[in-house]
Amino acid sequence: MAKKAEEPAVQPSDAGRIEVFAVDCPDGVRRRVTRNIDTGEQSVDSVVE
Repeated sequence: MAKKAEEPAVQPSDAGRIEVFAVDCPDGVRRRVTRNIDTGEQSVDSVVE
């Protein structure tokens, strides 16, 4: 199971309330999750460090 790396940040936007947080996945890749709190839509992107 992925471990949350940081506390989510909720940001208001024209599309609704957005939550963004990073996770460390079991495969060793760090990913950023962006979720629209109002609609439930989310996207996941790899984070290059």
